[in-house]
Amino acid sequence: IIDNPFPPAFDGLKAEAREVGSIQIQKSGTIAGNICNASPAADGIPPLLTLEAMVEVRSANSTRLVNVEDFVLGPRKVDLGANELVTAIWVPETRNNTTSSFLKLGSRKYLVISIAMVAVTLSISPQGLIEFLNIAVGSCSPVARRMPVLEKKLTGLRARDLLDDIPVEVEDLTGLTPITDIRGTSEYRQSAVRELCQSTIRDAIGKSLEIT
Repeated sequence: IIDNPFPPAFDGLKAEAREVGSIQIQKSGTIAGNICNASPAADGIPPLLTLEAMVEVRSANSTRLVNVEDFVLGPRKVDLGANELVTAIWVPETRNNTTSSFLKLGSRKYLVISIAMVAVTLSISPQGLIEFLNIAVGSCSPVARRMPVLEKKLTGLRARDLLDDIPVEVEDLTGLTPITDIRGTSEYRQSAVRELCQSTIRDAIGKSLEIT
């Protein structure tokens, strides 16, 4: 993933691949394995959610496609039968002006379980407006989640204005249930993910403005 010449829409996925696990894991692990592990802190899932990716599942007799958000059922639980395996990850064709970004918060650079993470995929219209926006948050609920309320709120706004002020409120981050554990309190996660959303959106907008 890191070395593949993907279009800018995959920048978030590539950023995730640079930060997941250790160098050894990055060289030998697979994105399918990251999904099937189904950890609430799986780094690969938020970028795939924003790309609207699908999982190809095969058995000896059939093949089916499942949206990533439907494939991951809960912590360590996926929609995979005993006689099935994941054979591919499919991503719909993206617009030429689509860019993406991924940021995560952890206690160190490598071998870290994320405290919170955010992925963003977006495109900007010729008029300078946000015309397409997907946002996903991980490590703050049993499964990574899209943020439809925030997506709707920001779509249609002038992109350059958002570089100065991105209005993200706690009530925009629906469906999140951050826990308190050794890595951080629920309150800290809630505050951190709000700031991560702002930073990740700003980064993706900056990239998109460079190519439009």
